[in-house]
Amino acid sequence: MIGVFHSLYGLRRPGLWLIIILTKFMKKIAFVFLLSCLKFVSVHGQSVDISSAPDGSLKFTNPVAASGMSFVNETSSSAEAYSESAVIGGVVCRKIPSGKFLYIKCNRSVVPTSQYEVVIAITYYDNSNNNIWFNYNSMSGDYKVADFAKTKTNQWITTFINITDAAFSGKMNGGSDFRLGYNGEANYIKDISVYLGAFDPVSQAVPASPKNPASEFKGKSFAGYQIWHKAGSAASDWVHWAYGKVPGPGLG
Repeated sequence: MIGVFHSLYGLRRPGLWLIIILTKFMKKIAFVFLLSCLKFVSVHGQSVDISSAPDGSLKFTNPVAASGMSFVNETSSSAEAYSESAVIGGVVCRKIPSGKFLYIKCNRSVVPTSQYEVVIAITYYDNSNNNIWFNYNSMSGDYKVADFAKTKTNQWITTFINITDAAFSGKMNGGSDFRLGYNGEANYIKDISVYLGAFDPVSQAVPASPKNPASEFKGKSFAGYQIWHKAGSAASDWVHWAYGKVPGPGLG
């Protein structure tokens, strides 16, 4: 490019030639950039519509209704993967006793190991302010943390876990891809669904009746606190703040 500029220096209107050359050069750059963007969209552009049918589902009715997914149905109450059928408010569900985990496996034909954008919908009974522990096979570890908090509405609530680094390859108990549970109390799960793609809130349909006790602010007051402190890199340094886990994405 320096040689071209030099050869044009003796022309009557070198500035015009320079503009023409730069314009063509910038068009080439813009075209290359556009191609790279299109390539990016082809990999990441699949958006999830949660109003449509999921790619895989588990409904803990009696009997359990499964499509493209399964769970470890451990019958020994001493096993970590033990869970049992239960009824909450007339709704048949799966009880995860305190200290146990519900292990879930997705069929590879439904969620291949190469599928790293996955949305998991979990409907649970919101019976306290504690967390539900959630771990999954990820690109960076077999038990990556994505815990979420309950809010004690005493209703059935559905939460969506947006995963962008999934590597579901059955590396948990019973060849499972993810698990959920808690060490301090039982949890009750109604159903679990899996969607392929990324969750885009803007593209979702507005609910017909968006008001519910969990989202209504009228007549309520809120309080909270913040604290700044230093802590080490070991899990034992975070016992009070994060249940003995070093904070990371998805862990408050």
